[in-house]
Amino acid sequence: LSEKKRASEELTIYYRNQGDYKRALFYLKNTNYFENQITNKLYNDQKKMLSSKIISSGTQEEIYSLRSKMRANYWLMILLSIIGILMVLAFVMAISNRRRESDLQFLEVKRKILVANLNPIFIFNSLAAIKNIIREGRNEEAGRYLSSFARLIRVIMVSPQIDYHPIEKELQVMENYFQLQKIWLVDRFSYKIEVSRELQGNRYDVPPFFCHPILEQIIYSAQAIQGTNISATMSAFLSDGYIRQQFSLSFSSSSILVNEILQQSRFKKTSELIHSRLNILNKSMITSTLKANFNVSRPSEEVDNSIIIRFDFPQ
Repeated sequence: LSEKKRASEELTIYYRNQGDYKRALFYLKNTNYFENQITNKLYNDQKKMLSSKIISSGTQEEIYSLRSKMRANYWLMILLSIIGILMVLAFVMAISNRRRESDLQFLEVKRKILVANLNPIFIFNSLAAIKNIIREGRNEEAGRYLSSFARLIRVIMVSPQIDYHPIEKELQVMENYFQLQKIWLVDRFSYKIEVSRELQGNRYDVPPFFCHPILEQIIYSAQAIQGTNISATMSAFLSDGYIRQQFSLSFSSSSILVNEILQQSRFKKTSELIHSRLNILNKSMITSTLKANFNVSRPSEEVDNSIIIRFDFPQ
């Protein structure tokens, strides 16, 4: 069209210069026609380009919108995944806590049964001691023994219902217990209680009567041998984060007596019950990094007529 327009313009100028105005007017009209065609074509091209730009802009907006939706869906999936994981963890923890509570309840019932099985050892031995005192005609001492025994038995009967009591109360109970043994055995028994200054007061709690059953079993077995004197020393002090209760029992007889006591079936049964109670105690102390320890041993080969009972409980 542009070439035709240029040719028509040249012919218009040529015929106008020749004085042929009729042909010059004809080619001028052709020039205007071709110019109009070119203008229309440019207009249509611009219109198409504008439509293309509008479509392109709409496509870009749509792509951006889709990307935004995909990003939102991505974060939504992550959020839902996190919520799902948290719900699963909460469910697992709830089951674990319920199982732990059930285990603790079972351990508590088992502990009460164990303590209830340990206490009769002292009761039966004490009744036998009262019988012997009365048989020997020591009626006044029998009355004192019964009074001390009644005070001690009240505490023992309550012990399965409580987990811990103050160390001060434990020391008072052991003092009362040693007094009973002194009334019963008279000169054949002597005792001493040593308490560190840090333990004076009620700041620390311990399980009630933990060492008492095995202590009672040893003293009762030793006194049955004629002519055997018993010396007991109880020490209570703090040691490396533990409250230590230590009982040292010395006998006037030789090591044969100690071996006989440690080999008795009653001693072994009582020791097994105490270790079962120890396992329950340690399982119930979930938050503590330290665990309770209990052992019965002989101090050394040189001192062959002594027994050491030691119980370590975390502060």
